[in-house]
Amino acid sequence: HAMFLRQSLLLFLAQAFLLGFGVLNNLLVAYLGGPEGKGSIYLVQLISGVGLISLNLGLGPASVFYLGNHSRYTPQEIATSVLSPSLLAGMLPLAILVPNWPWVRPFLSEKLSGLHLWVALAAIPALTLTWNTSHLFLGNGDMRRFNLLRVLPAALFFVFMLLLLLVESSSVVSMVVLWLV
Repeated sequence: HAMFLRQSLLLFLAQAFLLGFGVLNNLLVAYLGGPEGKGSIYLVQLISGVGLISLNLGLGPASVFYLGNHSRYTPQEIATSVLSPSLLAGMLPLAILVPNWPWVRPFLSEKLSGLHLWVALAAIPALTLTWNTSHLFLGNGDMRRFNLLRVLPAALFFVFMLLLLLVESSSVVSMVVLWLV
């Protein structure tokens, strides 16, 4: 029971840190970017979030099942079956949109800049890969790495927003690109 409680506490603390960074990041984006910057970041996050939800293919949670079920597959076989398709599926929107850009662009709203769309689409492969990799760690019982992959992106974005605050930059482009990083 002690191990279960310890792991649960670590997961709860990671979620609390994630929530804290999320709130702080929202405040910093609103302060630095104003309504335009806040809207731009949220639009990029929305597009990439829809891509993540649509394209993770359920591979991460499936890996937890197969790793925890002591299946006939090795952890390396499961990882290969998860990571390669994650990356390929995440690249699908870019692979479709790039060659069709001249025909698609007129249908996009003037409110959506090309840069924001490209950043959002470029984030999808990394988000999908990170999401599914975190589940591989969870399935292997590595809560430390699972929690790290959940919290680290928000923590890094917080540090980047603090740096923008220190250099007194409120460039929306900087915020969007730093979110991608």
